[in-house]
Amino acid sequence: MKTVALIMAGGRGERFWPASRNEKPKQFLCFTNENESMIQMTVKRILPLVSMNDIYILTNEAYKSLVHEQLPSIKEDHIILEPVSKNTAPAIELGIEAVKKTYSDVSVIVLPSDHLIADENEFRKVLSLAKGFAETHDSIVTIGINPTEPNTGYGYIQLGQGNDVKKVTRFAEKPALEIAKQYLKEGTYVWNAGMFIFTLKNMERALQRYLPKQYEILSKDISRFNEVESISIDYGVMERADNIYCIPGSFGWNDVGSWGALEEVFKKDGNGNCLLNKDTVAIDSKGVTIKGTNKKLIATMGLKNVVIVETEDAIMVINKDKLSDIKKIRTELSKGKLDKYL
Repeated sequence: MKTVALIMAGGRGERFWPASRNEKPKQFLCFTNENESMIQMTVKRILPLVSMNDIYILTNEAYKSLVHEQLPSIKEDHIILEPVSKNTAPAIELGIEAVKKTYSDVSVIVLPSDHLIADENEFRKVLSLAKGFAETHDSIVTIGINPTEPNTGYGYIQLGQGNDVKKVTRFAEKPALEIAKQYLKEGTYVWNAGMFIFTLKNMERALQRYLPKQYEILSKDISRFNEVESISIDYGVMERADNIYCIPGSFGWNDVGSWGALEEVFKKDGNGNCLLNKDTVAIDSKGVTIKGTNKKLIATMGLKNVVIVETEDAIMVINKDKLSDIKKIRTELSKGKLDKYL
């Protein structure tokens, strides 16, 4: 069966301020590769499986020009624009309605635009397995990540019976640390990576059954997008359906969810420092991550467990324990004349 890809690229990347801004969020930035943005890397890694002519980008209206600039080979009518953010379920249906203009049925791969995959060959093998299973078993398949730590920042999926492809028992919210430790100990849980594979017809049936109001509106008139409920595909479909399967994957996945994740991607020195600026001096400093523009020397002394980010117009110095609170900085900036830095 023919395969198309829906790339989710509407996020604002708020946890990557000050590099990620309203006008150019994380997925359009070159975080892990100096020459390719996250979305460019995402598209490139799936090209062996999906033709460029069958890739659709789901994004915000504000980012249309960025998509054109960074992905000039994407067809104009394959850039699907959300007038407002309504989470993943409405966005995926917008993509499905666009695909229906060309295909009556097709395999669909839904991927986030801002994840890092180290072993791309293994990743494509997993996607191919998922595609084949979804086509032959009337099912929706998601990709799980074998956990390496009791991470409280991810949702979890409990796996049931099966060999390479396992029946999903349940989806679990981001857990408290003790519960995450228990999940890891049990060995039947994987991280939810937000990747989905299904046939167009199967997802249509699921949307009709579990999100009937949304389907009724969008299948007839996508211009009424503002009327639908904001809901994730996990809440709206995956947690309710009984034909959900999961393939656990080990292909060097990282969602690069915060500045702290950079030390998982790049090498650290003997003191645990991740120094990503051309000219950097770190004296008596441990566990420090520095990301600069490579235009200035950045020097530290006596710092521990700190992230320093320098952009053309802003500098952030933050304790790693506070990385989850970066949105508080954005909130403060939005109160007055400093909103130009958002």
